[in-house]
Amino acid sequence: MMDWKKDIRDMLEDLIQKYELPEKSLYLSDNKSQSDASKSDVISHSVCIWEPDYPSTPHEVQSQNKLIVNIALSKVRSRPDDLDLSIRESQVADLQEYLPEDAEVLNQTKTEKNTGMVKVRIKRTSPNLTEYIRQNTIYCIERYESKASKFGCCSLFEKCSDAKKCLHVNKLYSNACMYRKNLEQGRIFYGRNRNSF
Repeated sequence: MMDWKKDIRDMLEDLIQKYELPEKSLYLSDNKSQSDASKSDVISHSVCIWEPDYPSTPHEVQSQNKLIVNIALSKVRSRPDDLDLSIRESQVADLQEYLPEDAEVLNQTKTEKNTGMVKVRIKRTSPNLTEYIRQNTIYCIERYESKASKFGCCSLFEKCSDAKKCLHVNKLYSNACMYRKNLEQGRIFYGRNRNSF
């Protein structure tokens, strides 16, 4: 039988490599019940983005995580293969083409931050489950905003210019770099690739 959690974790590792993200910055967590009777019971899983501090700090704890998708396990005995994905309204709307055919959009709710969330029911055995979560993860990576304050550029600006891309060791932190935004638009101000506008 397909191990959907392993497939998601493998997919997240692949995206870390593809986007040159810090180690463990994408992960699938196990969320346990807060009730005293069943503290060891896993009731859901969350796919999250974590931005480590820059410069890095020893023994840093994963905090200030950004949720991509929450995956709740079925509570209905007759439907043990069902998973309920809670996804931001904008992600569901923008990624409609990736929504698996066997998925069922159930409802919309508002969170405490007034963010629209949509519940999507999909079977854990669906061949498109991992791909749908992958597309949601890419969507969030490409729209990620760093916890750092915006800055002009770092000391690597000439090397980045010569490489025509950001070379910073922490690609989540460097989302706050304004020069990176220019590089991604092909506007290079320094080095041998400098262009004029």
